[in-house]
Amino acid sequence: MKKQVLSYWLKDSQKKTYPRLEKNLNVDILIVGGGITGILCAYQLAKQNKYRIALVEKNRLYHSTTGFTTGKVTVQHDDIYHQLIKNKGETIARAYYKANSEAVQGLKKIVEEENIDCDWVDTKAILYAFSEEEAKRLQREQNAYDTLGIPYEWLDKETLPFQTLGGLAIPDQGVFHIVRFLDGILNNLNVDIYEKTKIIKTNPTEKGAVAETADHYKISAKHIVLATHYPIYKRFNFYFTKIKPTCSYVAIAHEFAIKPENAYINLIDPVLSIRFLDSADPKLMVAGFGHDVKNYYSYLDQIHKLKAMATERLGAKDFTEEWYNQDYESMDMVPLIGKITDAPLYLATGFRKWGITSAFVASLIIKDLIEGINNQYAYLYDPNRNKNTFKTVCYNFAMLSTVIKTKLLTVPKSIKINPGNGRIIQHKGSKIGLYIDQNGKTYSVKPICTHLGCTLRFNNVTKTYECPCHGSRFNYDGTSLDGPAVRNLTQL
Repeated sequence: MKKQVLSYWLKDSQKKTYPRLEKNLNVDILIVGGGITGILCAYQLAKQNKYRIALVEKNRLYHSTTGFTTGKVTVQHDDIYHQLIKNKGETIARAYYKANSEAVQGLKKIVEEENIDCDWVDTKAILYAFSEEEAKRLQREQNAYDTLGIPYEWLDKETLPFQTLGGLAIPDQGVFHIVRFLDGILNNLNVDIYEKTKIIKTNPTEKGAVAETADHYKISAKHIVLATHYPIYKRFNFYFTKIKPTCSYVAIAHEFAIKPENAYINLIDPVLSIRFLDSADPKLMVAGFGHDVKNYYSYLDQIHKLKAMATERLGAKDFTEEWYNQDYESMDMVPLIGKITDAPLYLATGFRKWGITSAFVASLIIKDLIEGINNQYAYLYDPNRNKNTFKTVCYNFAMLSTVIKTKLLTVPKSIKINPGNGRIIQHKGSKIGLYIDQNGKTYSVKPICTHLGCTLRFNNVTKTYECPCHGSRFNYDGTSLDGPAVRNLTQL
């Protein structure tokens, strides 16, 4: 079969096309960002039946990070509980578990109450070990489960369907079809929705806050929710120093040698995350080989390594879809969710690739803050908490060398580019980004990030320009997709 880079989920999208905003607007609540976080915030707030709500997305709803997830719904976020107990104490670790456990059940309840056909499957989430080093970390995480009272089952290596050193299984978790789930919510969502509407700045006002679009329209609101990876707010211009962009790779195989049940993930790179799709015609989804975006790995090589590992360990073959995804993590592992101190603006970011339960938690915390209700988990996720950890200092110090490295990066003066591919070349002393589509049309841009001027790389998996400094991403035509960069690339 021919391989596709389009997400498995997005090909099933049934959402309608929403208009672009072409007027000024006055609402009670503006939600910026049309991924799962923004849509769930809109859902929770619309249920109150007392707000006029607008949801705006600069591209298409759920076609960024959300549409490229693995669709796991679980409290088992690798070995986070041992690390939280060690670094923040039992109270924080227990609250994190409870918040995400309620999220698993809350998402399942939405599926049932809204009668959404999204292939929800109750499953065990299993944390497993390939190596002795992983087995030691697994033992520490088991001790954390005992301390926190997290229900689990220890699985000996003989009971797992592929070669490991054992695993920790948490029952009553879930997997689902993320796009069908969100389509089910959108079908009954009574809010104003606008696509292709880019917000370029927000500012507090006497009566709330105002957002301005790239087309110079203004949206006035009592509250603005920034369900974007980077908060669009001038006081947070340096927020890129507090969250770290990382990426991972996903592939789907139609043939495999293990029983299609449960969801799995191991602890140490190379990570091999496993789940199954479509019980009527089972498929294997594997994900992993992730890294910080500052690392200059070949995107195609990472996909190849992922598939090779799945073939070796799981008998996987006949891969038909493959893609790349990017997310952000806070420096202390806990997402940043809540109200900005000096303005009626709310943010949610730093989900560390566990965005499904984190998005649900965010939707309830932000709903409660707007409603003036005390949320028992708000303190845990408070975005104003001290984040000046040693890890933050090290990350930003290392980033200086990355910025310099991109400036000194050498590229070929000329190279043959086949249709459907892109490359950055040197021409008359300047770098040029070129992409040729399947019809032979050439797109030419200046491959310099509009955030801080780092030289971009071209990702031939997703046909996008990627910034190795702070994670900004641009479509092959230069359109800004994600990250701290607000402006599009300069077209040549």
